[in-house]
Amino acid sequence: MPAEALYGAAIPVTLTATNPGGPDGYNLSFSDTLPLGTTVASSTPAPTSTVTLPDGRSRVVWQNVADLLTGTSVTVSYEVSIDPSEFSIGDDVVNSANDYVNSDPRLLPTFDGTGT
Repeated sequence: MPAEALYGAAIPVTLTATNPGGPDGYNLSFSDTLPLGTTVASSTPAPTSTVTLPDGRSRVVWQNVADLLTGTSVTVSYEVSIDPSEFSIGDDVVNSANDYVNSDPRLLPTFDGTGT
């Protein structure tokens, strides 16, 4: 997320995984846990799933986006909308993103009902 965003505007987010020197990685997937009062407004590529966690936060998953070969980077870009009743001007919007990759091209990451 950018350091600052215009209140009420969608917040751009970019997740990038990079493999600078091998070994090759396969079936790259991303997940992002968004804070309460936020939703994904648009995404390229579209998420595979969105799960509402018991505490009300959303976990968004992009499964098997691409292979992460040596010397490459893969990016997922999306925008997050905020609920103005949950955030005030100057509030921080903090997410927690992860990426997952396998060394075996036959193994796909498996996410459970909470997107973990």
